[in-house]
Amino acid sequence: MSDFEKILDIKIEMKASANEISKKILNMEDIMRKSIVLILLFGAFLCLNPLELSAKRDFKNLENNYLSFSALTPFGLGYKHHLGQNFFFVADLDYEKKDLRFRAGAAYFFPLKLLIFRFYSGGGFQYSRNEGYDYPYLTIGTRFLICYFEIIHPWEKKHKPEFRVGLSFGF
Repeated sequence: MSDFEKILDIKIEMKASANEISKKILNMEDIMRKSIVLILLFGAFLCLNPLELSAKRDFKNLENNYLSFSALTPFGLGYKHHLGQNFFFVADLDYEKKDLRFRAGAAYFFPLKLLIFRFYSGGGFQYSRNEGYDYPYLTIGTRFLICYFEIIHPWEKKHKPEFRVGLSFGF
């Protein structure tokens, strides 16, 4: 192999690695845009509800925080912390296929209770122990008696929606 061919191979490798780096940078910019949008939405929800931030708030009528447990696939634990009128911070840990996933986001419980069902919707981000950042997601769910059911829909096309079923305890 001549020196010219070696130099040409090195240039080709450098060009390929530059393309990979530019793709990763574009992907990170997309992730940052989505995270900024969700943070702004969450901030707007809190700012639009000044009674929840007031010191004169009636603490007797607070809704419960919820601890949820799913023994089905994926096995997981979840926590919904009451932030304001019908707003909750959501955190879930799921274990499936030798991977630990963490989801964090916000949920809004609709003020309507239909028979025994209390519906909610929200969104957030999923992080994986093996993969790092996975994707943002939207969720729709219901809580009834001591059970819950959720559909988690990723914003990425390569992932399919997931279903979660389990027990949910208010405290």
